[in-house]
Amino acid sequence: MRSIVFRAASIVAAVILSTTLLAAGTKCRSSDFACFKRKMMPQVGRKITVVGMLAAAKLGWIVTFEPFGVYVYAIHESDSARMKTLDNLSGQRVKLTGTLRYSPGSPSQRTDQASVPEHFFLDIAEVKVISPRAPAEIKFRELRMRKPPLVELYFDIVLRNDRARLELVSAAE
Repeated sequence: MRSIVFRAASIVAAVILSTTLLAAGTKCRSSDFACFKRKMMPQVGRKITVVGMLAAAKLGWIVTFEPFGVYVYAIHESDSARMKTLDNLSGQRVKLTGTLRYSPGSPSQRTDQASVPEHFFLDIAEVKVISPRAPAEIKFRELRMRKPPLVELYFDIVLRNDRARLELVSAAE
């Protein structure tokens, strides 16, 4: 009798424990900002790397990934000129490294004035762009059959050496 009660109690405990673990371990499946915020808040203040599409946005630049993204803008007026260095990367897939920060936003008091939304961002002064595009591009052109077993393959190869243009390193480094 004791073994049956013990077995039943252990099965109930296992079921409760497994449902708790499943509930805690599930990933966000919704596309709301609250879910994205829960995922990103533990990273605030840490150096992170984000990969996504760079686009112009209301607050500066934004690197979009998942349904949301991380803004990139100048906190200090002296760094606003650095924002132009990202112009030629607009619409491209980029990889940025920097310290993640959070802004709770600021609601507008007037209805005719836009408010600043709650968002995550990287300061342009400390952002580093890491190889946004491949350093080489290989494109197949044609194939020519010669005497067996010889086959000639022709490719166009484009090599890029534009690292100086892509580095956005803080003056403090």
